[in-house]
Amino acid sequence: MTATDDTAGAGRKSRIKAPIEFFGGLFLLGLAALGFYGAIDLPGGELSRMGPGMMPRIASAAIAIFGAALIAESFITEGNAPERWHWRGIVFVFGGVLVFSLTIRDFGLAVAGPLSVIISAFGDRETRLVEIIPFAVIMTIGGALLFKWLLGLPIPLMPYLLGY
Repeated sequence: MTATDDTAGAGRKSRIKAPIEFFGGLFLLGLAALGFYGAIDLPGGELSRMGPGMMPRIASAAIAIFGAALIAESFITEGNAPERWHWRGIVFVFGGVLVFSLTIRDFGLAVAGPLSVIISAFGDRETRLVEIIPFAVIMTIGGALLFKWLLGLPIPLMPYLLGY
């Protein structure tokens, strides 16, 4: 191999001009494929009588169209390169969801709601408890009003105190 062979590929630019859009489009296509796979056994019905599989298929098709558009855009327009991932946000938000799922049945929304919001908020380094505690309480009250009373879902509020 000569020196010119080593440097020949170094100056070549990728056809992908916007890597963030490209990877976002791939993610959306994967999400659409997962949606189609989840609805594969559900009957679609017809437009006059929608079956349980029609909405997931329509949503998956729309997501796939947006994913394909993002991938096409990544070859046409210039964009930024992906930045380094910050694991703190991913870990704390996932931890908040996990804590919510583990505490909602035994302790109810009154405990699981604020706890998950507070844990998720620590994904940002600038989080201050003075700001996040009132936000967590307001979000929990809003969630209780929406899900328990307006929608009538059987979500336990305080099973240890109220019995429901």
